Amino acid sequence: MLGFPLRRLVVVVLLLSSAPAWAQADPKQECLAAFSEAQELRSSGSWVQARKQLIVCAAATCPSVTTSKCNEWLEQLDVQLPTIVLSVRAASGDVAEAQVRIDGVVVAERIDGKPTPIDPGERTIEVRANGQTMTQKLVVTAGEKARRVSFELNAAEDPPPPVKQPVEQPVVDPQPDATSDSGLSPLVWVGYGVGLAGIVVGAITGSMSLAKASDISDRCPDDACPPDVQADIDSGTLLAHVSTASFAIGAAGIALGTVGLLLGGDDEAVAVLVQPGHIALRGSF
Repeated sequence: MLGFPLRRLVVVVLLLSSAPAWAQADPKQECLAAFSEAQELRSSGSWVQARKQLIVCAAATCPSVTTSKCNEWLEQLDVQLPTIVLSVRAASGDVAEAQVRIDGVVVAERIDGKPTPIDPGERTIEVRANGQTMTQKLVVTAGEKARRVSFELNAAEDPPPPVKQPVEQPVVDPQPDATSDSGLSPLVWVGYGVGLAGIVVGAITGSMSLAKASDISDRCPDDACPPDVQADIDSGTLLAHVSTASFAIGAAGIALGTVGLLLGGDDEAVAVLVQPGHIALRGSF
C-alpha cells in the first residue's frame, strides 16, 4: 500500500499531465474579449487599437454572433479612421530609413510611402533620421485620408574653416652699412685720411725745401747771392710754406679722426670747416 507522501506525488503528476487539456485557452473566450475591448476602444477614441481587436473578433473561427457585428464595425471604422502619408527629404533626395513615433509610440521603423492609420484629435508626429529628430503637431479629423506630412532634414553644417597659423618669419640680421665699419664715424676715415695726406705732402715738400736751401747755401757764400739764384730762393720759400701748411692740415686731420673715435658714430654733432690756410671743427663734444 502506498504511503501518504507517495500518493501525493502521484496526484501531482496526474494533474500536471492533464494540465494542457483544461488550461488551453478557449478561442471563443478570446473572441468575446476582443469584441468587448473593441467597443471600449472605439468609445475612447483609440480607433487604431480598436481596429486591431475588431480584426480578431471578425475571424471565421469566432462565433457568428461576434463575427457579423465585428465585420460591420470594422467596415465603418475603415471609413472613419484617418490616415497620413509621411515623407522625409534630405538634400540628396527621399529618406526611407527613419523611425516614426505618434504620441511617443513607435509605429514604424521605415518610411514606405503607404498610408499610416492615426487616431483623430491633436497628435504629435516625431521622426528620427540621420541623427536628427523632427517633430510636428497635427489636428487630425475623422475620415481624413492620406494626409501628406513632410519633414525636411537640415543640411549638414559645413565645418569651420581651418585656422591659419601665423607663419614665423625668419629673423634676418641687418647687414652692416657699407659706409661704416663696426659703427665708426666717417670723421675717423676723413680725419685720418686728411692727416696722412697732409703729413706725406708736408714731408715731401719739406725735403724739397731743404734740398733747395742746401743748394742755395752753396751758391751764396757769405749770404751774397747772385741775381740768378733769386728764383730758386722763391721756389724754396714756397716749398717751405707748403710743407708747413701740409703738416698743419695733417695735424688737424689726425685731431678730427680722434674726435670721430671719441664720438662713436655721432657725426652730426661735429662740422668740419675748411678755409684757406686752416681747418676748423665746430660742434658739441
